[in-house]
Formats: sequence, structure tokens, C-alpha cells
Amino acid sequence: MISRLSKSTFIRGLQCEKSLYLYKHHYRLKDPTPSSLQAVFDQGTNIGILAQQLFPDGADASPENHFKMVESVGKTLDLSIKEKTLSMRLLFFTTMSLPL
Repeated sequence: MISRLSKSTFIRGLQCEKSLYLYKHHYRLKDPTPSSLQAVFDQGTNIGILAQQLFPDGADASPENHFKMVESVGKTLDLSIKEKTLSMRLLFFTTMSLPL
């Protein structure tokens, strides 16, 4: 089975291989997210929501959840191809897949 990595998961592996292994194979063992870090995540989410409100004609390519990143790759490709035939529109939360 091919394992897919998000950008943040790839960086995790560069910083610590054991962390990447545990994250991919034993996710439920991870420590709870500290409130200070959760605040940073929430701030990023809020910025994304604001961007979608400011540009309501944009298209959302985000996956159902962060474990389904391949779904987001497909949405990004579909929207990119469709947008070439229409007037270009903003795409939110796009995902790319590159060969290793």
C-alpha cells in the first residue's frame, strides 16, 4: 500500500522519523493537542473561513477529513480542469500529488 503524506506530515518525518511512524501507524496514541497549539490551528481555520466569505465564488477542494487527502487531490484536479474552461475562479484548500 502506498502511504500518502501531507506537507505537514512530510515535514514531521524530516524532523523525526519515529514521530512520523507513530503518527501514521499509531495515531490514537498521540498526546492531546496543547491549547496554545490548538489556538494556532483555530486561527488558520478562521482565516480560511474568512477567505471563503470574502470570495464566495471560490471552490472548496478540501477533503471530508484529513485522513482522506487523496480525495482532495481528485477534487483539485477536477476543479482545475473545469476552471480552465470557465473564467478562472479561486480554489480553496487545494492538494497536489507528486511522484516520489
